[in-house]
Amino acid sequence: MNFLPHYNETIVLPFGVSRAMRLLDLHTRSTDGNQGDSKAEIYFNGKVEEDHFRISEMVRKPENFLPLITGRIEGTSRGCIIFVRYTLFFSTSLFLIFWSLVTSFLALYLVFYPGEYIYATISFLAGVINYVIALVNFGRQVAKSKKTLIKCFL
Repeated sequence: MNFLPHYNETIVLPFGVSRAMRLLDLHTRSTDGNQGDSKAEIYFNGKVEEDHFRISEMVRKPENFLPLITGRIEGTSRGCIIFVRYTLFFSTSLFLIFWSLVTSFLALYLVFYPGEYIYATISFLAGVINYVIALVNFGRQVAKSKKTLIKCFL
C-alpha cells in the first residue's frame, strides 16, 4: 500500500508514436525555454522527450494538489499506447507526510504521557481530515488533468 495518492492510466491512440509526441509537444510549454512558434493553445508545462514526458497542467491560480503527469509512449502495429502516472509534486508530498506525522506523534504523546484522550483524539482527527482533504483535492485535479490530456490528442 502506498501512503501518497497516485493514479495510473493507459491511453490507446489510433496513430503512431511520432504523431502523439508531436501533438503533446505542440501543446506543452517547455521548461528549458525552447518553445517554437506554436499557434496551438498551450495546456501543459514540462518536458516532452523522445518516448516519454513529464508535464503538469497550466493553471491561472495556484493549485496545491495539481498532479505531476509522467508517461511513456510505446508503439504498436495499430497505433500507440501511452502509460500515464499522476502523482503529487515533491513539495506537496512532503507537506502531506510532515503534517500526518506531526498529528500522529502528537496524538500518541497526548495518549501516553499526560493521558489527555480528548486532545489526542482531536489531533488524530485533524490528521485524518487533512489527509482526506488531500485525497479529494488530488482526485479532482487528476480528473481535470485527464480531460485536458485527452483534449490534447483530439
